[in-house]
Amino acid sequence: MSVKNIDERKDVIDISFFYKENKKESETVQYVASDNFTDGDGNPIEWTIKPLSADEDALIRESCTDTKENRRTGVINEIFDDNKYLLGITARGVVFPNLKDSGLQNTYGVRSETKLLRKMLNAGELQALALKVIEVSGLDDIEGAMNDNQRKSELLKNN
Repeated sequence: MSVKNIDERKDVIDISFFYKENKKESETVQYVASDNFTDGDGNPIEWTIKPLSADEDALIRESCTDTKENRRTGVINEIFDDNKYLLGITARGVVFPNLKDSGLQNTYGVRSETKLLRKMLNAGELQALALKVIEVSGLDDIEGAMNDNQRKSELLKNN
């Protein structure tokens, strides 16, 4: 878009269109995470998934990033835990079933949403659910970004 077009749009579009009260809520998505959970008629129960906000993503990223000092060089390196991140965004993206429900957690003998997901779903189901949360949240390129982080981490370990 050229500068002229941007200036023309300023006259047409009112800034109030961007106010919080005018922002549309992101829609949730129904998704069958596992055929192992069925209703009374034997139909798979759909899970409800929401897109993550940029704030939620940032909080999860921060919780998955650790620093480690190289004792030999004194350089401080950041280490990103990809698995913890994927579990974190997946758990945060699930609205239903309520993974925070203590009764649900108790039936599986766990005390966290991420551990609950690992108990409820098999490896393939969990991976597919994670990919769905990534898709719904618009993080489709996350795998490439995570691979870049892993390569940087490996380079730092080897140096």
